[in-house]
Amino acid sequence: MAGQRRQAGCPGSVRLQHIDSRGGTTALPGARLPHRWVYAGTSTLDLVEGDHVLLTGSDLAVGPMSARAVTVSLPLRIVRAEADVVRGIGAEWVLVPPDQVVTARGDGPPDPSHIDIVPGHQQRAHS
Repeated sequence: MAGQRRQAGCPGSVRLQHIDSRGGTTALPGARLPHRWVYAGTSTLDLVEGDHVLLTGSDLAVGPMSARAVTVSLPLRIVRAEADVVRGIGAEWVLVPPDQVVTARGDGPPDPSHIDIVPGHQQRAHS
């Protein structure tokens, strides 16, 4: 399975950020989503306010992940941004729930099974 996943653990175990070798912050699973400007006046943090979001470049295939989200009744908003914005946070795609803590990230088409680890999705699937 391509990508990295958020590790289960105590809520207090969230990393606030990850500093990469260039001194920038990256979107590591289990860390808060870094702030980046996506559009004029809109940042990465604005995009995930209140929603589960898959942030990705404009040409990445996301149909299977979107379909999996529908299957488990997880509202997922696909946000397509310029590739350099997404790449600037360390991956071609980033999956982020409303708490702004990265659930998963990766390069290439996202694996739909990443939806299964989104916090709270099981309650929606069985209600």
